[in-house]
Amino acid sequence: MNHAASLGFAVTFLLATASTAKRAAPAEVKPLVQGGVSFRAGHSADENGNRGTVEAVDVNTGKRLWRVTVYEIAYEKNLESDVQDVFIKKLAIQDRCLLVTTERRETFCIDLKTQAVKKLPESAAP
Repeated sequence: MNHAASLGFAVTFLLATASTAKRAAPAEVKPLVQGGVSFRAGHSADENGNRGTVEAVDVNTGKRLWRVTVYEIAYEKNLESDVQDVFIKKLAIQDRCLLVTTERRETFCIDLKTQAVKKLPESAAP
């Protein structure tokens, strides 16, 4: 094999390897504390898909007050799971709503009184 052919093979191999590389770990979402409650973003996955979760913890006692699943992503069988994962990127509070924003720029509202989860339309997201 000549030098040019070897170089071409190496470039093709590197490009193929880079396209199948695992995604980097998501950025940490720091807990949001308000009114003596710490709101924490979470993520869990199994062979069927992943889900974004949020839990509320009493800052004085450390007791979990509630935990809700904000969204679920079903895995497509022909794709690697790590490229399908969606993580929570940001937490914020507006009125009685805990706003949860994902990497895909989807925003959900968790009603702080009832813990009901509602996906907000793009035009309503802050």
